[in-house]
Amino acid sequence: MNARPDRPTSYQRYRRRILGWGAAAVVAFFAVGGPIFVNRVEDDLEMRTVDVLNEAGVGPVDAHFSGQDGELRCLEAGAVEIPVKVVAVIANLRGVSSIEVDDTCLDSAGAASAAPDGDTETARTEADGATLAFTTTSTTTSTVTSSDHDLLIDVISSDSQFSTLASLLGDTDLAETLSDDGSFTVFAATNAAFESLGPNVTGALARDLELLSTVLSHHVAAGITLSADLAEGDLEMIDGTTVAVDLSDGVVITSGATIAAVTEADLVASNGVVHAIDRVLFPADLVIGGDPAGMLAGAEVVDGQIVLTGSVASEEQRAVLLAGPGDTINPSNVIDELVVDSVTSLSDQRTDELGAVVAAMASNLVSATAETLDTGISVSGTFASEADRAEFEEAMSLIDGAVIAIDLMERPVADAAVAVVVETDLSQLVTDDPILFDPSSTTISDESVATIDRVAAVATRVGGIAIVVEGHTDSDGRADSNQALSEGRARSVREALIVRGIAADTLMIVGFGGTEPILDADGVEDKVASRRVGFVVSAT
Repeated sequence: MNARPDRPTSYQRYRRRILGWGAAAVVAFFAVGGPIFVNRVEDDLEMRTVDVLNEAGVGPVDAHFSGQDGELRCLEAGAVEIPVKVVAVIANLRGVSSIEVDDTCLDSAGAASAAPDGDTETARTEADGATLAFTTTSTTTSTVTSSDHDLLIDVISSDSQFSTLASLLGDTDLAETLSDDGSFTVFAATNAAFESLGPNVTGALARDLELLSTVLSHHVAAGITLSADLAEGDLEMIDGTTVAVDLSDGVVITSGATIAAVTEADLVASNGVVHAIDRVLFPADLVIGGDPAGMLAGAEVVDGQIVLTGSVASEEQRAVLLAGPGDTINPSNVIDELVVDSVTSLSDQRTDELGAVVAAMASNLVSATAETLDTGISVSGTFASEADRAEFEEAMSLIDGAVIAIDLMERPVADAAVAVVVETDLSQLVTDDPILFDPSSTTISDESVATIDRVAAVATRVGGIAIVVEGHTDSDGRADSNQALSEGRARSVREALIVRGIAADTLMIVGFGGTEPILDADGVEDKVASRRVGFVVSAT
């Protein structure tokens, strides 16, 4: 086999010597009739171990394997220092069961590993069936946990304490980086670390992939650095910023105001190492949350739901906005995506103004968006009638001292294509959240009130449509009873929609009893699915 041209000469000769001994061993096995495949495994492990040593510039060292158990011996005069991280990489080679450093070598701390009296003390750690052993008398010698996972992304994904991190990595390009041939050190925040951030910060990270990538990259350093090899002081991360390493009491990483302790060190992969930490690290100059110049709290009303977004300065401001819709919107239809950030320049007065705007939007507009600006509040949206528009504008005029820019237009009138879209959206809505009734009754259950609210909102999205409410039952029971029940339930939904502002002359009902059951793939009726209310929408 030709030597690799980029390998130092001394290690090229060393590699050929190891291969030569491996070939001699093959002959010996033939002579005694031993299994050839065992020797081939040993040869392969020895050659790949020598490759690791040569790449690291460590040698001359004899790599000897008996089956899948290996030993590293220093052959020439004078001991050779074999860094712990090099031994860790060898231990993680596919097929290696254990690797031991003989007492002829120095450990990574620089102390001779042979005991004065010839006795040895072996420190071992086991994981996934692999053992990494160091023969030493030094108490500072490091051991590392070996893993069967080849890549950093696999080590993280397969460890339940990193499930949140694994999910977030999947949304960024960093997952691909940790899957390639480079070498990295990852300070991996545990699930508990992310939970301690609270829903505001984790929500902001999930919504802003650029921000998420910035934060996660701040946890990764180039190169493989085991815990024993970490140095006090600044450590550069791949995002170009630094963290501070403190070794006075375990391993502590500081970044800005965040102080994280390493809770589990040296989870080794083929392309790096993972250290678990108990806090999420943020670059010192990074602000999570609202931008005082352009990301203040806002709201959107769409299809019966209110979505609150942006930043508020306190939990008290958040509570004001959540209370804004009052009884107009079912609490189940209020979606809170607000971020509490103390640096946000939102004043309490502006928060009160926005709360009043949100309440009026929910009561009078079909759809709307409110944005909080430095100079006031901007509202745009659609209304169903001139009376609704006038009522909204009057409500805005009663907000003392507020500067509110209003841009409203009347909702569009549907054509046949738009009517199909509305029907599709209604069908999807009641498929995801079926309208339920009290047992053997036409009374809509309390848990379906929020769904009825959304049905009414979708139905008012456009003008010029007529809606047929269809009632169905399963096929059990008497046909006449099922017919009456299906008509009664359709009628209950119609009445509920009229209460919510849908014109009575645009709503009709029809009952089908149990004549149109829902069947599964085997032709068997799905009785729960059969008991349903549906909608047919047409342009008028």
